[in-house]
Amino acid sequence: MKRFWTHRCFAALFAVLLLTTTGCKEDNAEEPAPPSNVTTTLQPEVVPAEGGTITITCAIENPVTSARLEARTDEEWITNLTVLEQEAKVTAVAAANELLEERTGTVTLAYDGKEYPVEITQSARVLPYTLTATGITHSDALISVVPVDKEATYYSAVAPAEGFDAATIAAQNLAAFTAAAEEAGQSLAEYLATVTRSGDAEYHPARLTPETSYVAYAYGIDQTGAATGEVVVCPFDSQAVAEGEMTGCTIAIEAQSLTSTSVAVLFKPSDPSAYYYYEMFDAAGYEEVRDNLPAHI
Repeated sequence: MKRFWTHRCFAALFAVLLLTTTGCKEDNAEEPAPPSNVTTTLQPEVVPAEGGTITITCAIENPVTSARLEARTDEEWITNLTVLEQEAKVTAVAAANELLEERTGTVTLAYDGKEYPVEITQSARVLPYTLTATGITHSDALISVVPVDKEATYYSAVAPAEGFDAATIAAQNLAAFTAAAEEAGQSLAEYLATVTRSGDAEYHPARLTPETSYVAYAYGIDQTGAATGEVVVCPFDSQAVAEGEMTGCTIAIEAQSLTSTSVAVLFKPSDPSAYYYYEMFDAAGYEEVRDNLPAHI
């Protein structure tokens, strides 16, 4: 009877130990590691139009020892992509944006089998001047110039589009300014003060030729006549001459603001809707044309 009890107790004790051992194995099983994740901070948030360095700072949650941070991009304007593993950063260089509109690109980061796209936004190129041509007729237009820098000095004019070269116009103008200053007995700086502008401006160009392509242009200029920035252009076309009949219109002419070198001439047609032609000579020149070329008048 004693042996039977001992055998049963031993069997029960063995079962308890077996359950206990099994329970410990279940409790000590390793739980799967939480998934890694990467959050990013972009600096600058918007890349300026002139370009520069881009820095993507990464915060890696639950890092994996065997994982490596990688980066790639297909954007041609984003170059020099570099991964700084120890600092958890990615740097790149953005080229200058020559477009007049904002652009975006993507740098894709990869870590532990996951990808993290980072959108890069770059500002549009801003022209130093806003140029517009309005009120265009066969012979006239109103040119408006709005500079970004209201204090900077600039030169603006209208030229035929044919043969116009923005890369050489400043040098051509400098030669013309120098010659005009010498003829007027002025220093170049004194002459430039009479033909340059600053701040917002509106002006009418010299009489246009009907049905012709033109460009209004503007560029920064210093006291030596050298360009201080790019030449901004605004193309436009003059209109065709409207057909019409003789109306018997008369024109009164007034000379105003007369100085030793300039005059403002005011034309007052009796019919404001009539188109008319004008030209100006000195007195001797007028007499020469009147007497020898009456058909011209």
